[in-house]
Amino acid sequence: MPWVERASYLERLRSVEGAGVYIQVSDNVDAPETLERELAPLRAIRDAYPKVLIARTRHDDYTIDGIRVLDLARWLIGEQGF
Repeated sequence: MPWVERASYLERLRSVEGAGVYIQVSDNVDAPETLERELAPLRAIRDAYPKVLIARTRHDDYTIDGIRVLDLARWLIGEQGF
C-alpha cells in the first residue's frame, strides 16, 4: 500500500518496496514565474527518485531538468502517467 510523506506542499509517494516518486501539483503554470516557483522544490531534491509536476497545462507531457510535467486532465483520465 503506498503512503504519502508531505514536506512543504511537496508530496513523495512511496510503495512498500521502497520505490518512490515526488509529486508537485499546481493549478496553472502558464506564467513563467509560476512554473519556476513550482519546479523549484523539485529541483532542490538531490536523490534519484522520479520527480513529477502535475498541472493544468493543456499540452502533451514534457520534461524540464529531468522533471516530468503532466497535464492534470490527461493524467486524471489515464492518458498520461508516471
